Amino acid sequence: MRIKSDLKVPLAKDSNGIFICPKDAVKGDQYFCPGCNDEVIFNKGKIKQPYFSHKVSDNCSNETIIHKTAKGKIVQIVTDYCNNNADSPLIVRACPDCSKITEETLSTTITSAEEEKKLNSGYIADVVIKEHDDIELAVEIKVTHAVDKTKETNIGVPFLELSGASIVEFGMRWIPLLDRLGKFECQHCEDSINKHMDLITQIADATDVTLPGAFFRTSYLVCWKCRKYILVFSWPHELYIDKEIEKIKPRTIQTTYSKAAGHKYKGNICPFCDSLQGDFYLYNEPDGPFFEFNCGDNNPESFQEDMKSLAIIADRPYRRMII
Repeated sequence: MRIKSDLKVPLAKDSNGIFICPKDAVKGDQYFCPGCNDEVIFNKGKIKQPYFSHKVSDNCSNETIIHKTAKGKIVQIVTDYCNNNADSPLIVRACPDCSKITEETLSTTITSAEEEKKLNSGYIADVVIKEHDDIELAVEIKVTHAVDKTKETNIGVPFLELSGASIVEFGMRWIPLLDRLGKFECQHCEDSINKHMDLITQIADATDVTLPGAFFRTSYLVCWKCRKYILVFSWPHELYIDKEIEKIKPRTIQTTYSKAAGHKYKGNICPFCDSLQGDFYLYNEPDGPFFEFNCGDNNPESFQEDMKSLAIIADRPYRRMII
């Protein structure tokens, strides 16, 4: 009696080492398991969908089949792309700032891909994608075991961790389980920043309030009392506003008494009606301009990052005014 194997072969290799899915296989041709290189049987009938069957084996496993198939499939995809025989795979990435999803392609300078490459760090990468002799990125394949924290920290090259099953099924669409390719700026963020800067510049001109360009982070709102558009500012409150900072302090930042707080504090005043724009609303209400915003350090890099964050916050759908 024939013992049925529980080994699944979603893609097999033909005699030239090319991955073939069952629907494209041809009866009578030879096909081989990517995991152990044993010959597999192509089955095609009138009722069942075409499939490959694997003989019972002690030298192969479903994990090995998926892992080796995914690695080989990536190399095949990149090779076809480099030879202008196919489009680039799409790398699905989430913007670290706004969380919007974008799709990136491989660089046009990519020249090859290679399996099981030893890196300068000593780690073996499942796949490396190269520009001539330089490794541009590595790909790690997860079947059951994820990249551990030590390897993630010390691998030494930009890398993606991809699901082996996902690569086998979808191939051209890479959805990272772990994205360590480095930070990128998505088009949505760039559009939000440009919109924000244009708007605060217009409001600054209309209110005769000078944009400070440092220390004081700038956003905007509609004054709760006179209903006019005004600028509001956030800054590292733990730092003393010295004489140099005082020179660039906007005229609408004043020390005033707040009935809600029950004491005086340095806050944002409307340039039209002199009403205090309370810190509670600015920082704690979901439609406030500084909701979930934490002001960074007093340096140019933090200032630019904070201005980007405020632009993204201003573009959220629940801000109370629509420009």
